[in-house]
Amino acid sequence: MKKILTFTLFTILCVGLFSQTIESITTCNTQNGDTKFLISTKENTIMSAESNSTKWDKLDFNGLPSGYNIKSIQALSKQNGNAKYVVQLEDDTLWEMDANNGTCTQVSTKDLPKNYRVKMFSTYMDPQKGIKYAAVLENNSVWYMKKNENSWTEINTEKAFNNLNIKLIETYITPNNKAKIAVVLTDNSILWTDPSTGDEWYDVNATNLPASYKVELFSAYIKTNGDAYFAIVTSDNNIWYSKNDGNNWQNISKGNLSGKKITNLDAIITTSNQIVYTISTSENTIWWTDISSVNWSQLPSVK
Repeated sequence: MKKILTFTLFTILCVGLFSQTIESITTCNTQNGDTKFLISTKENTIMSAESNSTKWDKLDFNGLPSGYNIKSIQALSKQNGNAKYVVQLEDDTLWEMDANNGTCTQVSTKDLPKNYRVKMFSTYMDPQKGIKYAAVLENNSVWYMKKNENSWTEINTEKAFNNLNIKLIETYITPNNKAKIAVVLTDNSILWTDPSTGDEWYDVNATNLPASYKVELFSAYIKTNGDAYFAIVTSDNNIWYSKNDGNNWQNISKGNLSGKKITNLDAIITTSNQIVYTISTSENTIWWTDISSVNWSQLPSVK
């Protein structure tokens, strides 16, 4: 009995010491055209893998404040495959990370109101101007960085949102390098805007989604032909996507993914113009698929 107890205690300690719990996930394209998967963990590590990897590699960065706690991560890649990562810390500061040399630089928020913290953010890579941002503050206001500036500008949401709060935000860029911002409101409606043309917001249709659906996770992206895609995870744990402003939604949460509680969702257009979806689950596993096949593949265990 003593040996059994000792072995059990040793096993628990090992799991506690060496396991990593997934906090957020993101993806980007590599120079060779593969998809790179990145995660941040509750243990404050950032790790990466590719579709053919057998393990996750820990990434080291310099310049983050001491005692930091990572809240979320987003990855972006330039056309030449060079990658940049952005993390939000628990103090709601944003930091850009250079994937090549590991240096970190804090994103300036001097133009944002000082009495409100950043509740959530989204990024996109402008080919000429680098990383640009959109953010939702605690007071439910939406701000973005203009293409030719690094200053923040507020977007008028008063009429479009009808006093509803934002629960999710995404940014994406069109083939002619125009930024779009999409949000999910607390009534589960999805709206998008082009901030360069004014403050007009447009509804995304919810045709053929389940009755009384609730959006838990959200991703937006655009293909090289200009088709905008929206992807959601609903409260019943189903993944849906639409490529025609919501006029038709397709369910892709079938097969070997059945029954796994989804905790994160990310989507990316690959260099070959394919769409790759990545999810994490409450079982601390990560799965990905090319939606042309909807055959979900599991990445290595996170350790």
